[in-house]
Amino acid sequence: MTSAYFRVNPANIYENSKDGVLPLLNLFASIPVGANQLLISAVAGKRVRIMGLLSQTNNAAQGALQFLNGNAGPLLYSYWQPTTAQTPEKLPVIDTGYFETSTGNGLYATVITQPIICNIFYIIYTP
Repeated sequence: MTSAYFRVNPANIYENSKDGVLPLLNLFASIPVGANQLLISAVAGKRVRIMGLLSQTNNAAQGALQFLNGNAGPLLYSYWQPTTAQTPEKLPVIDTGYFETSTGNGLYATVITQPIICNIFYIIYTP
């Protein structure tokens, strides 16, 4: 698979022909239990691509985290979260990323059972 962007230096900067240099952005979020919660706002004509993630529940019980493509949109990624007594869920930052929204959609989350704390690494780019 060929990617539309590539890493240009060790400072985690990406570049593509439409946007030029793209900074690797970071969002730390404490997400309560609930459906369709906005994490990253939509930008007209652009996509949000998740490049890496660290996450776990905010207490000693397991919970689930689901990422959605827009408000009440289709599921992008879902998994059970480790508890605070366990090692956090890790998706290390990689050049290709893991999943992305459709053009013009923001990233939303639904959290089941227990609140989640997470650190999301992402870029916003023109497809």
